Amino acid sequence: MSALPHRRSGRGLAAVLALVATLCVAERGARAYCRTSVCDGLTGQRCAPATPGDCGNAIAWPSACVGLSVQMDASTQLDRATAESVFQAAFDAWAGADCAGLPPAIRVVGLEPVLCDATEYNPGGGNANVVLFRDEAWPHAGQLTTIALTTVTYDLDTAEIYDADIEVNTAAFTFSVTPGGAGAFELSAVATHEAGHFLGLAHSNEPHATMQMGYEAEMDTLSDDDVTAICTVYPPADDADCDPTPRHGFQSECFSADPEVEGGEGCSCELAAGGDGRAQRAGGLFVLCWALVRRRRRGPPRRGSARLGGAGHSTPPRTIG
Repeated sequence: MSALPHRRSGRGLAAVLALVATLCVAERGARAYCRTSVCDGLTGQRCAPATPGDCGNAIAWPSACVGLSVQMDASTQLDRATAESVFQAAFDAWAGADCAGLPPAIRVVGLEPVLCDATEYNPGGGNANVVLFRDEAWPHAGQLTTIALTTVTYDLDTAEIYDADIEVNTAAFTFSVTPGGAGAFELSAVATHEAGHFLGLAHSNEPHATMQMGYEAEMDTLSDDDVTAICTVYPPADDADCDPTPRHGFQSECFSADPEVEGGEGCSCELAAGGDGRAQRAGGLFVLCWALVRRRRRGPPRRGSARLGGAGHSTPPRTIG
């Protein structure tokens, strides 16, 4: 994955991390869940039980409810209403986890669709947490191996999540919204895995967990490992009204630095300076059987992303973030 643009933040430094981790063969044995974490300005993980490489503070949404939008055009493979239904069900699976008889203190609320088709975060204006379908081309590395990618923007100091966007690689892969679609990936499985990343979870080494690195059609059903993870990150709390409006307000249009351009107050500006101080972007791309880490020490708000690997045969290994 090529390094992201290097820019200075208006308030403090930020860093960009692009991480590619391995999946060769799923290891057996209970390793339990892992969470994405902030480690000295870079992205890391914290696992339970702990592993040797654990570091930093684990990220999480600061509010009990978060808004989610689907990009207006959705995909040639499925319409927007279907996409909204599939992803809402995926997030409802996490929100419905049984935490000793109570649900976790997090829910994702569907908001109106957006026109912006970019993964962006604007620290000085409105935003949207968006599901995007990449029909024409996959704009990242691994176009023939990456099924989906979730990018998360979070604060370097507090580890609070500011924004998250999910991209689905419909340019290279066929998805099914009904079980058992021949030659297709189950969108519900991919959506549930990406929802875990959206909520702050990293990959698990627990076999058959929704957050494992390898794709399985049954990933839309949470394992005990996944339930423990979501209940730990968002322990049950008294039910209270909360506002799912994205940070700094909802915005449908993409950000533009030119105020004369429509959408100049836009939903996001990638690595924009100012506004939120020490925020960061980080990327995690998980592929089978090889690893690569690239990093840059300076740059503004950092976003995190992760992809999951699934076994391939004669074709390249498939991954989802």
